[in-house]
Amino acid sequence: MEVLENNSYTSGNNSIPWSQPAVILGSANIIFVIIGIPGNALVILAVLLSKRLQNVSSAFIANLAVADLMTCLVMPLFTVAQFVNYYSPFLEPMCMVAVTVAHTCIGGSIFSLAAIAFSRFMVIAASMRFYKLKDLPIFRPKVVALSIVVLWSLSLSIAILPPFAFDVGKVGFDYVTHSCAPIVGYPGSDIFKDILVYGFYPIPLTIIVVSYIGILVQLLIHNRNLAKSGANSPQTSGRDGIGDGKFLFRQKQLPIYSRRDSNYKKHVFCVCRVHHMSDSSSSVYRPYMSN
Repeated sequence: MEVLENNSYTSGNNSIPWSQPAVILGSANIIFVIIGIPGNALVILAVLLSKRLQNVSSAFIANLAVADLMTCLVMPLFTVAQFVNYYSPFLEPMCMVAVTVAHTCIGGSIFSLAAIAFSRFMVIAASMRFYKLKDLPIFRPKVVALSIVVLWSLSLSIAILPPFAFDVGKVGFDYVTHSCAPIVGYPGSDIFKDILVYGFYPIPLTIIVVSYIGILVQLLIHNRNLAKSGANSPQTSGRDGIGDGKFLFRQKQLPIYSRRDSNYKKHVFCVCRVHHMSDSSSSVYRPYMSN
């Protein structure tokens, strides 16, 4: 029995040959479902029930958890397709739904990771420059909500428009891979795969890498400036209960997320103590936080 280009068998028999790779992948899917559903559900509940977690970063984290939870919910459909050994017309619509939802949620997850990285970079950059977070447009609730809508719209467009609107590729039950997937050999299937790859990965991954490199650079610059200002500032002597030494106190006002005020009006004072060791020329930085 051989597979034709139109993804059907030459024989009229509806039996599907057993595929060991598909069974292994289906077993792995079951593990992912068992771990992923409760884990992502707990993240969503934590953000919904805790006011301390209701901020910009947590909004994108909750969105990421929603995308991963939806992916886990459709994984059993992939497992059914990978374990089945008898073709049924029900496989086609089932696989169309499973693949479309999976592609959309994968895109939503990747875009959410990029949004999380960018928002964290902006928090660090704003704190280093003593800006108020409420003054940054990206931290306004309406902008965050609009960003999430745009994020899902992009994912849906990339996953749905090529196969269903422009007939570029096709999703369904693929006999070659014995799973729900873009059908191998269908006209435009390679183009559809390229659209998925180049639509979901390059730009978000670039944002993630650049954002975290930017955070690292900001922290290195901040630590260097703090060390220089500490070396050039007057010092006072005193005791801290451990031994004699010289200490340097600096006070900085940094905006952080408030427990009670969603507009980030609460600030924290960071007192950095530099303890010069009597037997070494190095300095030990000890941060203290007080409201």
